[in-house]
Order: sequence, then structure tokens, then C-alpha cells
Amino acid sequence: MGEIADSMIYGESCSLCGVYLGPATGYPRTCPRCTADTEFVDIADRLVKELSGLKTECPECKAKVAWNGLDQHRLHLHGRPLPVRPGKVQCPKCERQVKIGGLAQHLFHKHDMSRLNSDDD
Repeated sequence: MGEIADSMIYGESCSLCGVYLGPATGYPRTCPRCTADTEFVDIADRLVKELSGLKTECPECKAKVAWNGLDQHRLHLHGRPLPVRPGKVQCPKCERQVKIGGLAQHLFHKHDMSRLNSDDD
């Protein structure tokens, strides 16, 4: 296994899939197929970054808000409850929505609660 890793590090093999590329160049490189895949991933990452900076208008106050923060804006400024998203539940201690399987962990880490220790007693 060490020889394969060395060949990837020194450019003899593709650093992503391990296919042989030729004599070592002294630096890692990728095969044409992995390069195309990497370019696709880079384009997707750039698109996500561009979308995260987009702003939309709040329907209540017409303020410009990041599109992925509109629900939180409506909750905190206008008192509108957040729609419960599929696969998530509302935390009974705060307004945060967490994955169904992660509620116990959220309660433990964010609200210092364990299953045996409850604030309702």
C-alpha cells in the first residue's frame, strides 16, 4: 500500500483514482477522467457559493434577506413559525429544527439535558 501512495504523491499515478500516468513528475497529478470530475465539482461548489450570497425580499417587511435565512428572519422579526421540514422535528426548548434522530444529541449539547435529567421535574 505504501508504494501506491508514493506513486500518487510523486505523480506516477493519478492522485484520485490511482491509474498509472507514466514516469514520476515529482508532484501529484490527475488523469483526464478525474480532472473532468474535479472540474464539475468545482463548478458545483462555485454555484453553491454564488447562491448563498443571493438575497430575496421578505414578503412582510420588504427587507433584503439571504434566501437561506428567510425562515429565520420571519421567525425572529415577524413571529411567523417555521414550517417543519420533512425528516425534522422542532426542539421543545428552542425554535431550532433538528433531524429526528438527532434530537437527543441536540438537547444534550445545546441545553445541557440528558435522558435522565429533565428540567420539567
